[in-house]
Amino acid sequence: RKAMGLVRWLWRHKRSVAVVSVAAAGAYTAYRLWRRGRSLEELLLEQLLGAAAADGGGGAAAATRRSEERLHEHFRVTQRECDALLERHVAALRAQVQSQLDPKPVRARMRAEGSEADGSGGWRELKVLGFARAVGSVYVLALLALRLRVRLNIVARHYLAEREASGGVLAGPEKRHARELVREQRGRPREHGR
Repeated sequence: RKAMGLVRWLWRHKRSVAVVSVAAAGAYTAYRLWRRGRSLEELLLEQLLGAAAADGGGGAAAATRRSEERLHEHFRVTQRECDALLERHVAALRAQVQSQLDPKPVRARMRAEGSEADGSGGWRELKVLGFARAVGSVYVLALLALRLRVRLNIVARHYLAEREASGGVLAGPEKRHARELVREQRGRPREHGR
């Protein structure tokens, strides 16, 4: 008897159950993709650190370990900076996608036509626009994240190499150049004369 009540309830609320199921599946998929990306980042870091760990020796091993820890921390700081930059760019990215795939003209045309025309073409066009906005947003966000991470990791790695080559302190021109590169990534204009 209770099973029949559950079946009736599911039948009455089938759309809600379907929407919640799809949302849960999407959230789980996003979590799995995020976790996979993190594991790939860890693997990349291990590969970068693997070459440094290949040398032997007692004092050299401690120095290598300190160097690896410094590199690992530098990588973590760079990833946090990438996340912060990505958050700053999301609003502009969202506005750009909305302006490119705006459904308002289609809706205005459908209202103007009113009940004179069949409307299924307009609904189909709205459906395609909605799907394109959803997929386009995810795709563009992934491309932006990839671009920011690659560029900032390259800049950060060069900065770290220059800093280590100069004994831990960057000289004037190198420091200014590194600052300009980071500022350029953040979207700020370069400073001239400093």
